[in-house]
Amino acid sequence: MNKLDRVFNLLEVYISYSFKRTNCNYYPIRIWIELSSRCNLKCRFCVNKNLPPPQKGDMDFNLYRRIIDEIAGKVYDVNLFHRGEPLLNKNIIPMIEYAAKKGVKTRIHTNATLMDEELSRRMILAGLDLISFSFDGYTKEVYEKNRTGAKFNETLTNIINFLKVKKQLKSKKPYTIIQIIQN
Repeated sequence: MNKLDRVFNLLEVYISYSFKRTNCNYYPIRIWIELSSRCNLKCRFCVNKNLPPPQKGDMDFNLYRRIIDEIAGKVYDVNLFHRGEPLLNKNIIPMIEYAAKKGVKTRIHTNATLMDEELSRRMILAGLDLISFSFDGYTKEVYEKNRTGAKFNETLTNIINFLKVKKQLKSKKPYTIIQIIQN
């Protein structure tokens, strides 16, 4: 989606909102696609840990391609996460690459426990536009209480290594956010 199309789309959204229209004739600006409803952690505050096993799985790459093909040129970006850990989907790199090739910006939110330097490099080179890390606690005790199954020092190292790889590649993307809760 080019900038002019995006401006017109935003204008259409604004007009529809202002006039309280109940039927909208435009695509959303952003959509969410859950690449994986599975998670490698059992965080105390997360609803995902209560999902029954039949509801846990990974999105099929062919279905993903069909969705991206349909929204390309109509939607600005796509969040490749919802409740699960997107890095569990083994096709995450080709999925990011496919969306980038189609002009759809991609965003992920991850607990960073599965990150390593190679995956970091591959995500950056694939064209990921935004990454947000959940790092829920300023101390080892609080973090490991909130993120059951995660190790404070390992996850912090993963995030720091991601930032180092991004710097080595001299890449402005992905825009990087570290999200922290205090207790």
